[in-house]
Amino acid sequence: ACAEIAAECGVPQFLLISSDKAVAPTSVLGVTKRAAEQIVSSLHEAHAAPSPLHAAAANGHGAGAHHTHAVGAHRSGTKFIAVRFGNVFGSNGSVATIFQAQIEAGGPVTITDRRMTRYFMTVAEAVDLVIMSAADAEQRQGKDDYAIYMLDMGKP
Repeated sequence: ACAEIAAECGVPQFLLISSDKAVAPTSVLGVTKRAAEQIVSSLHEAHAAPSPLHAAAANGHGAGAHHTHAVGAHRSGTKFIAVRFGNVFGSNGSVATIFQAQIEAGGPVTITDRRMTRYFMTVAEAVDLVIMSAADAEQRQGKDDYAIYMLDMGKP
C-alpha cells in the first residue's frame, strides 16, 4: 500500500528495507519479505521512467517500436529499490541480542543448525547501506535497472 501510494503521488524514490531471510525463505517473515521485494520489483517495472530506448519505442521511433505495450503515459517516474540487511547489532529481534543475553546468563548459546551462516552488520553500516543505495539508484536510468542492495559482508 505505501509503495503504491508513493507511485500515485509521484514520489521520486521508494526504498524497501528487506532481510536476508527473503532468500530461500523458510519462515513467515522470510516469505513476507520476499513477497514485498517482488511487489516492489513489479512496481518498478510499472512506474520507473522509461530509458531513452524505451521512450523512442513508445513514440514509434527506433528499433523495437512494436514493443510499446510496456511503456505507458501512466508512469509516475518513481524508482523502487530494495535493501537487504543481515542481523543488525543492537536491533530488536536480532539474533545477536539473543546470543548476548544467553552469554550474560551463563550460556549455553543455542543455534538452529551448526551449518548455518549468520551475517552481521552494525547500525552505522546499515545506515550507510541505505544512503549509498539511494544515491546509487538516483544515478540509474531506465526501467530495466531494478536492484536489491546488500552489504558485502565477506566470506563466513
